Amino acid sequence: MEKRKFKINILDIVIFVVILCSVAILVFRDTVNEIFTKPEITTLEIAVFVNGEENCSAVSALLDKNAVFVPDNKNDFTVNVKVVEFNAASDLHTDAKKGEVKIQLSGYKRLGRFYTEDGTRIHTDTECAIVINNGKINGTLLTVGISG
Repeated sequence: MEKRKFKINILDIVIFVVILCSVAILVFRDTVNEIFTKPEITTLEIAVFVNGEENCSAVSALLDKNAVFVPDNKNDFTVNVKVVEFNAASDLHTDAKKGEVKIQLSGYKRLGRFYTEDGTRIHTDTECAIVINNGKINGTLLTVGISG
């Protein structure tokens, strides 16, 4: 019996790499598409936890009105939002000491992260604020999702 030598040439390596890349693109086509296409602007819904009777009564007065939202208290970046819903922790809205505010703004989702319309990332579990005429309502940003 004669021994055969296993030879690999450059063309074999190139063909293998092309097939491997084709399979990877096929498997991860949604991610690849999301990277190379322009994101579609939709309405995002954000839930903010508000603490304090004063803050809760001020937020409940803002229902179905426009306000200014500061996604991160460390930055001066602001976004115009609409206050959609207020869920008090207790049954009575007037005596609420804690609650959850839902606001809507324009933005998009890319690679599992949410961004405002101009491209600023929205982080959860950060200190944020809702600015009204006479003051600022501080809270914690709980969740971000696509409205609907």
